[in-house]
Amino acid sequence: MRILLLDDQPPYFNSVWIPRLRQRGHEVVFHRRLGSAFDALSQDSGFDLVVLDLLMDHEPPPGLASLSGIVSAALRSAGHPGETTAQALGLWLWRQRRPYCYLTAYPILWRPELDSPPEFVGATPQELKFLVCEKGSEGKAPDFVEGVYKLWMEKLAGGWKPMGQP
Repeated sequence: MRILLLDDQPPYFNSVWIPRLRQRGHEVVFHRRLGSAFDALSQDSGFDLVVLDLLMDHEPPPGLASLSGIVSAALRSAGHPGETTAQALGLWLWRQRRPYCYLTAYPILWRPELDSPPEFVGATPQELKFLVCEKGSEGKAPDFVEGVYKLWMEKLAGGWKPMGQP
């Protein structure tokens, strides 16, 4: 499997994830900046899975500006300051039906009552543990990413569709 990892604090992925995933035979591409990850994903649709750090304080690239505004407005309406997050990239991936998940050190930022992440409406609590996972609780990296990928394939085969699309 070809996996893109995005985190602005690379020691987590570099020390734990990347070696374990490569040992299992996965090809891993790591990005530290939201813009470079977006560029890579825009130019290369061959990634099987994208693992995103949920909270990033990077300026969104122009191609994600409108989606970033949607995410920020939803967070502000819930009383959060409206941080720019990787959720804009997640929303972009969702609309393309490309498998991904979030990791976060701050799971409280995920607000299911706001459909935040908006793309996972209808997921069961167990499925959400895969799709929005607290860093450190995801278990063995290869088993985790393979489980996320399997969940996406099952959901897409079952008709899981982006919000607002028929």
